[in-house]
Amino acid sequence: MGIESGPKYTPKQQAEIEKSRTLSDADLLQDRGHGEAKYKVNKKGEKYLELTGDQMKNIKDRYEINYLPKDKRNAIIKIQKFDSGRIEAIKKFSADRDVVLAAVENDGSYLSYASPELRDEEDIVLAALKHDQSEEGESLLAFASERLKANKKIVLVAVQHDVTNFRYASQKLQKDPDLMKLVEAHKRFGHYL
Repeated sequence: MGIESGPKYTPKQQAEIEKSRTLSDADLLQDRGHGEAKYKVNKKGEKYLELTGDQMKNIKDRYEINYLPKDKRNAIIKIQKFDSGRIEAIKKFSADRDVVLAAVENDGSYLSYASPELRDEEDIVLAALKHDQSEEGESLLAFASERLKANKKIVLVAVQHDVTNFRYASQKLQKDPDLMKLVEAHKRFGHYL
């Protein structure tokens, strides 16, 4: 087996990709929910632009999408833009890690469309819980694998977000003292299972 190479592009296509990837300093200096970049001066007196961690991740994500196969790239774009075809795109790529991760990072409820294998990946489920936009009482933990429903870290995050996720924790974790304290704290504030 040889090393797989990426797609081959014509010089014109390469130029278009590079043009679409170019960010201006003005774009980076604006705070768009990712923090503001700032100009700094190094020891030599040269001015440079320092980016926030979120900006670096955003740029990395923008660059990487250009190198995905066109059908996957289009699916991710539909999901990110909440296009009317996003549900079909998620269903079509339910076993594709890149597409599912992009989907749950936009709206955690898309975890319900993920393949059983991806519902068993800790980072996918954590991303879904972090970006949960469902109504209180609609438990995302219900879509996680049985293995992750028995994972204390996952269940703690889920219950902290919405106490109703506790119903889907494994029997063993439903008896865990730390989780019981968390559930009791939620009950004191009027949140019930």
